[in-house]
Amino acid sequence: MELRLANRTIYNLLEIAALKDEYIRTLINHRKIGKTSALVQFAKDNGYFVLVGSTAIAKFLIREHDYKNIRTVNSIALDGIPGFVFDECCPIDRINQLKEKGFNIVTGFVKDEDFYATVCNCGKLK
Repeated sequence: MELRLANRTIYNLLEIAALKDEYIRTLINHRKIGKTSALVQFAKDNGYFVLVGSTAIAKFLIREHDYKNIRTVNSIALDGIPGFVFDECCPIDRINQLKEKGFNIVTGFVKDEDFYATVCNCGKLK
């Protein structure tokens, strides 16, 4: 699913992606638009845990959003948790490993393979 915001909020996209069992692809121009805040609120509202890429990010988000159910993607204490959403700072290979092991990965943000590329109409990198 692509991150298109013209007629929907980020939260709404998370709801739709969760229903479709899809991840939301992001690009560099999607930075600083509130994705992580929407993800944490979605997790709070639905009883999910948020997975992030590092302990520093987890500690910051726990304080910032007053939500304790935030873990690193490499945490050893994930068993028994009913569902997860993940932020784009998580390596997609690790998310796929967790899903293959039977963890309930509901949805999340994944960096598009062209995340850092800025392409002009002619197809060449700027």
